Amino acid sequence: MGLDKYYRKHIIRIILIVLCFLLIYPLQHFSFFHHQKGIFYTENDSTVSITVIFAGDAMVHSTQYKSAYIDSLDAYNFNPVFQYIKPLLAESDLNIVNLETTLGDRPFSGFPNFSSPDAFAYALKLAGFNYFALANNHSVDKGKNGIIRTLDVLNEYEIKSTGTYRDSADRTSRYPEIIEINNIKTSLLNYTYGTNGIEVPEPIIVNLIDTTQISSDIKEARLRGAEVVMVYFHWGNEYERTPNVHQKRIAEYTFLKGADIIIGSHPHVVQPVELFEYEQDSITYKKWVAWSLGNFVSNQRDKYTDGGIMIKFKIKKNIYNQNISITDMTYIPTWVHRPQNPTRYFILPISASVPNDSLSALNTNEKNDLLFISKAIRSQINRDSLPIFEW
Repeated sequence: MGLDKYYRKHIIRIILIVLCFLLIYPLQHFSFFHHQKGIFYTENDSTVSITVIFAGDAMVHSTQYKSAYIDSLDAYNFNPVFQYIKPLLAESDLNIVNLETTLGDRPFSGFPNFSSPDAFAYALKLAGFNYFALANNHSVDKGKNGIIRTLDVLNEYEIKSTGTYRDSADRTSRYPEIIEINNIKTSLLNYTYGTNGIEVPEPIIVNLIDTTQISSDIKEARLRGAEVVMVYFHWGNEYERTPNVHQKRIAEYTFLKGADIIIGSHPHVVQPVELFEYEQDSITYKKWVAWSLGNFVSNQRDKYTDGGIMIKFKIKKNIYNQNISITDMTYIPTWVHRPQNPTRYFILPISASVPNDSLSALNTNEKNDLLFISKAIRSQINRDSLPIFEW
């Protein structure tokens, strides 16, 4: 009997230990709790995130605004251009595009001095873009009045912008602007290599690529509370599919000064997306660079210019230790479909995962063009060990 009591006690003890383990382990590993202001949070609540999309050069050549003209209304309608892209933008919190034209009022004009109907900017907004980058080589195409009117129209449409300013006071008050979404504070800096030799009229300011200014702006963005600093450069050589030495030097400098991600435009063709490696204080870092997103929409039809990419990524924040990360980098190729008789423009996402009823209407030549640009883009992006996928 003594042995039976001994074994029963040990069996009961083992059972109690197992029960305690089963009760405590889930609390520690599956749903640990934090108490903050009377609210209990589980592990699933420990991070917040936002989704960001960047698109490339949004241009308006003369054939584009002519095709959007409605004679009976003496008005322009660009909404159909973006109808196949709109559902993609609805998935994101912050959608950014390079507006490579001015809203300089009539008479409208295309290349080389762009002035586009206000309806183009409004169509971009309706499609889902809520932030415009304005610093590019066509910013001053219509002089001082063109820049001021562009800013006035965007303000009227409640579209945020960066890169051009009425004067120094305007720049100081709006730049770097803090964009706060879902308790995450970001900032978008924007610079161009030049303005096609057109002098920027005083007191107008167009952000130019200047290392001293970039360093100062990144510091100011951090002082204003930016947890993530994104930089959109208008740079590189037109129609070249690889970044040049200057782009690489500027990228390294910008990262060394504290930027978190760099996006590029201007070449009108897609350049690689990659994790840029650099050293600082004997530590190796890798950060995302999209050297050139190519054309988002334009009338250009030369080899590689009739398409581009949009990139999408998440910014995640741990609400307890405040750690920030850029994750889930994805891209989607796009192609500008330009059917004739009458001439129309549609941006088509090229992805098997995106329903697109317009693809069935393409003729043989158009399908070949789409196939060519999609293969060219994917060859630029898809490389071994690069953690980027199509969405």
